[in-house]
Amino acid sequence: MSNRKSSRGCLPKFLLAVLIVGILFALLYFTGAFRSIRISIEKYIYPLKYEAEIMKASEKYDLEPEFIAAVIYTESKFKENSESSAGAKGLMQLMPNTFMWLVEKRGDSYTESDIMTPEVNIDYGCYYLSWLDKYLPGDIYTATAAYNAGMGRVSEWLENPVYSVDGENLVTMPFTETENYVNEIKHKEQKYSELYFSK
Repeated sequence: MSNRKSSRGCLPKFLLAVLIVGILFALLYFTGAFRSIRISIEKYIYPLKYEAEIMKASEKYDLEPEFIAAVIYTESKFKENSESSAGAKGLMQLMPNTFMWLVEKRGDSYTESDIMTPEVNIDYGCYYLSWLDKYLPGDIYTATAAYNAGMGRVSEWLENPVYSVDGENLVTMPFTETENYVNEIKHKEQKYSELYFSK
């Protein structure tokens, strides 16, 4: 008998708790606080560092700043001392031999150790992406695939009707890792645009 009474007594408390939570949620949602909390959480998940360097490279190489931020986040999560198991280094995970080839191509006097300097790494990562974009047909995402898989491989994929209908853009890729990489860049680019760069 006492059990039944306590069960009946719990029901109104439960309903009251649900009602309170519902009211709080409605207040947060309709006052804009909910949006503010969501944006704060998303900015924690997708941080932005080196904004001045990103904006400088964006103007210099005609790349969208949100695209650059997405590449950096995907490559290193903005950790400047990042180094992959394959030997790629810095914020934009450049391979030392690629970096030195670009240094020589541009006629600069950097040494291999300069690859870890954030400003230099961002500048050269963007220079390389811009160069790939000019060299390869199609959009910036074709260049992004080449940034991940290599220019030679992507050039071969573009010639194969299985992967490219028009010889300029990739509809699919034989490397799941590269396809996932490009899709991840697109997703993060949209997030960075919404959070930091939307007009």
